[in-house]
Amino acid sequence: MERPLPKETNFEGVHSFLSEMSKSALAVIPLKATMDLFFALLCSFVLLVFSVTKGIFIAYPLLIAMVMMIILLMRRGFALQGLMQMAWMGSRQSVPVFSVLLLIGVVIAAWMAAGTVPATILMTDPGFIPFAFYLYLLPLINFLQIGLNNSPPRYIFSRPYRSN
Repeated sequence: MERPLPKETNFEGVHSFLSEMSKSALAVIPLKATMDLFFALLCSFVLLVFSVTKGIFIAYPLLIAMVMMIILLMRRGFALQGLMQMAWMGSRQSVPVFSVLLLIGVVIAAWMAAGTVPATILMTDPGFIPFAFYLYLLPLINFLQIGLNNSPPRYIFSRPYRSN
C-alpha cells in the first residue's frame, strides 16, 4: 500500500535546483577544494598499507584516518557533534555486515578444523597422492582461478596488457 505524500510537501526548491544544474554545462568542483580530501585519502591508504606490511594492528591507522577526516571536515565547516553523530550512525549500520563476516569465519574455521577440504579432494580424486598434497593443490587452485577469471598470475601466461 502506497502512502500519500503530506499536503505541505513542496518540490519547487528541488526542481529549481535541478534546472539550474542542467543550465550549466559543467558543474565542476574546483580542483583546489578537493586536493585536501585527496591528500587525506592518500595518507589513509598509505597508513593502511604500511600497517598491513609491518603487522601493526589495523585499528590504529583506521583511528588516525578517522581523526584526519574529522579535522578536514571541521575545516570545511561541519560541526564536531554532527560528525560524531554521522560516525555513530554509520557504525551502527555496519553491525550486520560484521556479524555476517563473523559467521563466515566461524564456518570456514570449522571446515578447516574438520579437514573438509582435504577430505573432499581425497575422496573425489582417485589419483591423489597424500604426501604431495600441496604440490597437487597448487595447480588445482590456479586452474580454478583461471576458470573463474580472477587469477592474479595472469601475466605469466600472456603478454602484458596494452590498451589501444
